Amino acid sequence: MEAQYGVEYQNPVAISMRAIELQAVQQLMNFVAPFAQIDPNILRRFDLGGLVEAGAEILRTPVKILKSEEQFQEEMQREQQQQQQMAMLQQQQQQAQVAATGTEAMENVANASQAGLS
Repeated sequence: MEAQYGVEYQNPVAISMRAIELQAVQQLMNFVAPFAQIDPNILRRFDLGGLVEAGAEILRTPVKILKSEEQFQEEMQREQQQQQQMAMLQQQQQQAQVAATGTEAMENVANASQAGLS
C-alpha cells in the first residue's frame, strides 16, 4: 500500500489564493440567488454540507466546532421523527374534533325529530 501525502502551503500568498476561492463561492451563491426565487430546486445542485466544510477549511476554522456528518444526520432524523409525530398528533386531534362535531350534529337531528314528533 502506498501512502499518499499532500502539501499545503501556508504562506500569505497561498492563504490569499484560498480566500479567493471562498469569494468565488460567495459570488456564485449571489449569482444563483435570484434564480432560486424562481425555482428553489436549483439550490439542490449545491452540497451545502460540503460548502460549509470547504468554507471552514479555507477560513482555517477549528474542525471541532463543526458536527460530524454522522451527528448531523442523526439530529436531522430525530427532528424529522418529531415532526412526523407532531403531524400525526394534529391529525388525530382534527379527527377527534370532526367526530365530536358529527356526534353533536346527529344528536341535534335526533332531538329535532323528537321535538317534531311531540
